[in-house]
Amino acid sequence: MGIDGDYGRSSISQTISGLTIGKTYKLTFEYAGTQFTDETGATNQYWQVQFGGETKTTATMAVPSAGFVGWANEAMTFTAANTSQDLTFTAYGSAVSGTGSLPPFLLLDGISMIEDVPPPDPRVNAPGPLPLLGAAAAWRWGRTLRRRVSGDQA
Repeated sequence: MGIDGDYGRSSISQTISGLTIGKTYKLTFEYAGTQFTDETGATNQYWQVQFGGETKTTATMAVPSAGFVGWANEAMTFTAANTSQDLTFTAYGSAVSGTGSLPPFLLLDGISMIEDVPPPDPRVNAPGPLPLLGAAAAWRWGRTLRRRVSGDQA
């Protein structure tokens, strides 16, 4: 999708439901910046992303006159404050200097939002000392039993 980031600025929005309050959600998407080839002058462009009451922005792209800045991957983490919230993308762009360098035209693709599940803490699954002590005791008991069966008292 493409949106003009200056004249008649607009947003795209979708309501996300089925959220769990207090859980974090990872938003990923791709974005790029461009300008119509019949316009001249460099622009600065970025996306503002709002989810519920949280607002974040992408890095600002410096787009050359009549140019294109390739696709960038973005990942943002948000915390749900309600079970249903709006996800809104707003395009922002401005002329680097002077006039005639508009419109900044921002591109957006590959939007995905999933529950952010942190990787398990490796310390949680690490064996404690009891399994090792149990294995040592079983080995010692087995050795003692073998000696008794064989008649060796040493």
